[in-house]
Amino acid sequence: MAANTYSASPPKPRGYPKLASLMGHHPETAIFRRFDHLNMLNLLSLQAELTHLEVRLQDIRSEDEVSGDPLRMLHAVDFYEMRQPKREGDELQWRLMLEIRAKLQEYSTFFVLPLLQVSQLAKLHSPREDELRFLKDWLKRPMMGDSFLKGREATIWQDREPKEMASLMPQEFEADPFSTLVTTKLVDYWDRLWGNRRKKPIPVDPESGIVEYDNRLLNKISMGAGVTLASVVPSVSVLILYFVKNQIKRLGLLIVFTFIFSASLAAFTSARRIEVFSAVAGFSAVMVVFIGTND
Repeated sequence: MAANTYSASPPKPRGYPKLASLMGHHPETAIFRRFDHLNMLNLLSLQAELTHLEVRLQDIRSEDEVSGDPLRMLHAVDFYEMRQPKREGDELQWRLMLEIRAKLQEYSTFFVLPLLQVSQLAKLHSPREDELRFLKDWLKRPMMGDSFLKGREATIWQDREPKEMASLMPQEFEADPFSTLVTTKLVDYWDRLWGNRRKKPIPVDPESGIVEYDNRLLNKISMGAGVTLASVVPSVSVLILYFVKNQIKRLGLLIVFTFIFSASLAAFTSARRIEVFSAVAGFSAVMVVFIGTND
């Protein structure tokens, strides 16, 4: 008699497996603690242990040197004699050397490698506030994480600042104020107004109702706005100054246009301060030359 066979659907993931699936499909949610404090504490602890061992070794060496015992005095010039103690008590320096050797190996493992790891970790950028806020909300909502974290683990992401965390997702666009505005406030507004009715939830977790917007498209929108403004501000400035003949008014307008240009640089680019000063100085110089040659 043949047995009835059927394939039961696998249970829906929950808890950490569900969170891992979210992070795997959406790297912007792959946010982890840096543990800078614990890394430094571990290095300081190893350093302190080796310091105490170093002092003990110096004391034993000094005792051997002034002991007047020919065998113990050989320890400073003959490692073989140190490794082959003839009497009880002569092995103290060698035992301590072995302890230091083991601790130094641990120090090399837990100092050099963590130091490299810390330096690599420091290169990872911190998540944006909206990314960390989304992950916190996801962990709490019933159709998403459903507050599965319990006990101490519930504090891993809650009550944490972005600077305490590291994001595994590489930064795909400039972190200028306008790009941040586009990817946070404007996207949220668009989603509430129209987007959530047109886009389908993410396939990895359709019950959550989460929809995804392409970061590359958002980057193109913010870049296009910045490039447009970069061409419009100088052109409009020259056009307006051309029709204004009063020199006092021209100088006043120059101040206004220079302010608009510098504000645009600050809002639409992630330029360094020196780069902003150089660009503003160049813009002002061109406007002054234009005013001087078009009286």
